[in-house]
Amino acid sequence: MGSVWKIVLSFVLIVMLTAVGMMITSANADAAAAGDYMEEVSAVIRESNYNQMVIEQCKKEAVENGYDMHVEVYERQAYGQCSYAKIILRYPYRLPVFRAEVWKKKERII
Repeated sequence: MGSVWKIVLSFVLIVMLTAVGMMITSANADAAAAGDYMEEVSAVIRESNYNQMVIEQCKKEAVENGYDMHVEVYERQAYGQCSYAKIILRYPYRLPVFRAEVWKKKERII
């Protein structure tokens, strides 16, 4: 009878560890998707020469994708006009089994 309980307990532990592993993999996939989105937005904003209308459109798309994006454009007048921007993308990092959602952020200067 004792070996039956060991088998049941082992099976339950295997199922729990598999669920936690899948959850962590899913959360890392969300983080990778946010990173890919950050790359795409950075390229679009840089290629538009930091156009405010393009930045606003990117912010709207970020909200539609479940992200929160903030863009600050800076102008440097040292050797002619030189612009750069700081992009902050906040994204949800979800662990559904624990019902946890933490907002993480990625920052990039372009």
